[in-house]
Amino acid sequence: MNYKDRLINLGKRIAKERGRKGWTQSQLCEEMYFSSSSVSTIRNWEKGIKAPTLENIFKLSDLFGCDVGY
Repeated sequence: MNYKDRLINLGKRIAKERGRKGWTQSQLCEEMYFSSSSVSTIRNWEKGIKAPTLENIFKLSDLFGCDVGY
């Protein structure tokens, strides 16, 4: 699996876990203490365009209650 495929896979997992919580992308921004203008960041993660930083991966893991290696 190449880097782009991994980004897409990670994005799908973020979207799936966000959906399980019943959150919009805006609500996930709030939960991560991002500004409301950062919705594009969440969108880019979910589309596999950009990767979250390691710090944000840990935040997502805590919010979603899953292991970082998931």
